[in-house]
Amino acid sequence: MNLFLQTRNRILRLRKGSVEAFPVEGLLDEEGRPQYGRLHRALKEMGGSGAYLGLGPGFALLRLQPFPALQGFPLEEAVLAEAERSPLFAGQDLLVDYLLVGPEDEGRVRVLFSAIPRKGAGLLARLRPRRVEPLPLILWRYALERTQAPTFLVLENLSHTVALFEGGVLKGFRYLPLNADE
Repeated sequence: MNLFLQTRNRILRLRKGSVEAFPVEGLLDEEGRPQYGRLHRALKEMGGSGAYLGLGPGFALLRLQPFPALQGFPLEEAVLAEAERSPLFAGQDLLVDYLLVGPEDEGRVRVLFSAIPRKGAGLLARLRPRRVEPLPLILWRYALERTQAPTFLVLENLSHTVALFEGGVLKGFRYLPLNADE
């Protein structure tokens, strides 16, 4: 199976133990908005059908945030409303997915959610991928599988995040303003 990891200006293809980097111009337009058509064409040329796609922060929104934990509170609607507030995808119809991470305090729960514009998801779906998700998630899962430590940090340089895990649970993460190695 191919694994494609998309960053700001390149796509990494991992297969059969090797990594290839493909520079791709114009993945983001002048205003920093994602160009899903260009990404689709590049992935198609690289054999992206049936592959796993990890999308960088310019293409998929990823947030960890507390929400009210009240009976009858429409969490799905609240998550969608919060995703729609992102300037990255302002005014677009979004597909949203979320995971209840755990309690924040007595009246709130911590939710990890992702969003992608419906049109962008439709273009990528033409590749018939096995899975499409924000890039940090695959890197965090890999770290979780490989460590025995009860508390650890994951600092990664593909989507530039640092994440804190305690007892196998994500406690928080941040996108870094610089490359992780800087």
